Amino acid sequence: MPEQSRPLALPTFHQLNRRKVAPPGSSWGVWGPTDTLGTLNHIGHEEVRAAASLVRTGRVVSLNLGLTEIDPPLFGRAALGRDQRSIGGGNAFDETLTWNVQTASQWDGFGHVEEPSVGSYNGLDRGQHGVGHWLEHGVVSRGVLADVARRRSSLAIDEDPFVRNEIPLDEVTTTLREAGTESRRGDVLLIRTGWLAAYRALTNAARIELASGEGASIGLSNNAMTLEGLWNLGVAAVAADNPSLEACPPSSSGDKVVAPYADWPLAASLHRSLLVRLGMPIGELWDLDRLSDTCAEEGRYEFLLVSVPMALADGIASPANAVAIL
Repeated sequence: MPEQSRPLALPTFHQLNRRKVAPPGSSWGVWGPTDTLGTLNHIGHEEVRAAASLVRTGRVVSLNLGLTEIDPPLFGRAALGRDQRSIGGGNAFDETLTWNVQTASQWDGFGHVEEPSVGSYNGLDRGQHGVGHWLEHGVVSRGVLADVARRRSSLAIDEDPFVRNEIPLDEVTTTLREAGTESRRGDVLLIRTGWLAAYRALTNAARIELASGEGASIGLSNNAMTLEGLWNLGVAAVAADNPSLEACPPSSSGDKVVAPYADWPLAASLHRSLLVRLGMPIGELWDLDRLSDTCAEEGRYEFLLVSVPMALADGIASPANAVAIL
């Protein structure tokens, strides 16, 4: 992985809103006019070396759902199709899969959404983006788990993950701090909302009913405080165990009229704010349940995180292909 060039001093969140070289509130141009990595640029050789030093017990935890575990798929997406055939006279076999990569643990690439009148991250055409660019750089860094679901359970907070409920970023950082850690530049921030654990407890009939609805769920707040926190922390990427990272259906929290965010141009969804404006990769439906138990057993919530995006240069999304190594 070549060392990435970094600006001498990154603009603060509020400085982003005053820049004239890009739409207000965006990081466009911070890493150059042709950049396709966005905040993954925070991961350099130093961050990888530091993350590798976190491996102590050697426990490896997969962060990937089975490709058919969310069944039926949400948001009307197609289910997995399989074709197994014998070759070479029946002594060997091939398998062809057809599936929507966003039906299980996955990354949203910068080509996943566009913002009207703005387009894609860094002003590039959607076809110039792709998860394959991330593969060339590498997504290997320190991971930190904010186990919001476990913390809320310990506080006897009873909630339905299938009802829209916002998690403010300050609750995420409080969860990390109470667990003895904090996020820093280059981290992949993982947020366990409890959605997946609740989904696994559903009957087949309840899963069918859920898939036919609007997909309401618990998730991260879409407001300027979330964006400021993630940007100023220097987070490389953020992922969660729910279907959309943000509380769904997407909606702003209405704080764009509150000082000091009165002139902040808040996008209609956190997806647009992160993927289009800030260039921050989003992970969805990551399996964080076993990681939650492992971190609790070891008493630490930081680890080496390795993710290998799909080798498709202009890919819109990719399976997470992620593991945590403790």
